[in-house]
Amino acid sequence: MPVEIERERRDDAVLFVLLQDDRVDSSFLLQPQGDQDAGVDVGRQTPLRTEIERIGQTAFRHFPNVKKEEDGKYHITNVNCYEILQGGRDTMEEIAAMKGILPVVIRASEILNVDAEMRPLWREFLEHLALFPRNDHPDAFFPRGPKEPIRWTLSLKPVWRGSRSGHYYTESLVPSVDFGLCTLESPDRAMMEIANATFESYFPDGIDEKTRIGEFSRLPIAAARLGRSADIRELIPIQLR
Repeated sequence: MPVEIERERRDDAVLFVLLQDDRVDSSFLLQPQGDQDAGVDVGRQTPLRTEIERIGQTAFRHFPNVKKEEDGKYHITNVNCYEILQGGRDTMEEIAAMKGILPVVIRASEILNVDAEMRPLWREFLEHLALFPRNDHPDAFFPRGPKEPIRWTLSLKPVWRGSRSGHYYTESLVPSVDFGLCTLESPDRAMMEIANATFESYFPDGIDEKTRIGEFSRLPIAAARLGRSADIRELIPIQLR
């Protein structure tokens, strides 16, 4: 695919993400823009520029529990992950969310030509942000067991309060399910291996007609993102039943 077309598609995706935010007044996109009925020059639209600039100005500036520590990484502490884990460190939801939204913020800033002075700071933050929590970390709240593969987990210690039971709470597929940070097209094969090991931990006996998942389970989404076509064929009918 030509580079310029690929870049254009990525930019469209960035703007799509931004327009889903309920803080952005995008109603003007439904109105004719003078002689530009065939398309919208987003960079010239005052409502969108104003809203995105406001969001960009507040992003990643008001988090006193995010600090750069001696290891040169930014860590987040005293945060929750899902409903049952409170006061964790480098929790999966937060780390994945920051890794997911920062590239969008940076690219939107370039497209709209706003917050140029913030881009180096955002890039530095992203490059030095803590890794996804894994069960092989010495501070893993759900540590790796004997002969277990490396998997993603929900949080590092210290944790103020949290349950240590149940796969739903011990592993996390948030990077694949919510933010597309690890999918079939990801070039990082090591990360894909961890993602697949995490997925498989939900089904230690494999997937068959006896397998049960909840009606709101997002495991079929994870299977799709990871290219596990055989698992999708099994899981979707199971979920519908």
